[in-house]
Amino acid sequence: MLGLVLWKGGEEAGLICGFFFFQAEDGIRDLVRSRGLGDVYNRQAEILEKLPDEAFAREGVHNRFEMFVNDRFEQIRQRYAKMLRGVLGNLPAALVFAVIILGSNYFLFVGAKNELAPQEDQGIIISLITTAPNATLEQTQLNSRQVFELFRSYPETGHIFQLDGINGLNSGVAGMVLKPWDERKRTTMELNPEIQRRLGGIAGAQVVSFLRPPLPGSTGLPVQFLV
Repeated sequence: MLGLVLWKGGEEAGLICGFFFFQAEDGIRDLVRSRGLGDVYNRQAEILEKLPDEAFAREGVHNRFEMFVNDRFEQIRQRYAKMLRGVLGNLPAALVFAVIILGSNYFLFVGAKNELAPQEDQGIIISLITTAPNATLEQTQLNSRQVFELFRSYPETGHIFQLDGINGLNSGVAGMVLKPWDERKRTTMELNPEIQRRLGGIAGAQVVSFLRPPLPGSTGLPVQFLV
């Protein structure tokens, strides 16, 4: 049998793995025929072969809840299969409905508003920093320092936070938290285009700034592509 022992204690945390074998004197081994651990396993295999198949057979036991759930799913599957056969049996009608649905998407797109919710001044501008793939953390911090100095140059800045190496050594995030509304004249919507233009002048890094989304649940840049 294989055993594993773990130990952790004291100021020095350690891990000890021990492996050991033993032979079970449970009637399988006898002094005449046994020649060690391998013989014990061989004798076990011989005894298992003599046992009836019923000893290993496991009858499926389902409680009432499992049976109820399985029956409901089976009914749904049968109904769906019946409906699908009916639709495929009348293919022209299905194509007509498909064209109507696809055509209605145009009117939905034209009649929808440009945005679900207007952008709001939430008092923060976030920037993402990306340097060369092989850049070290020290090189990334050099560019982060330039972002910090840029944020600090604005009188509307209340405080700044930065995190470097969050998604690899060549990436970082910085946040420019503005003062309360009554202590500044410009909003985040007015500041962000100017900040983005200045961030584009940082050599050796790609830095983008954006505002927090007005609706909860969405994160990241305003427009993202998924390939």
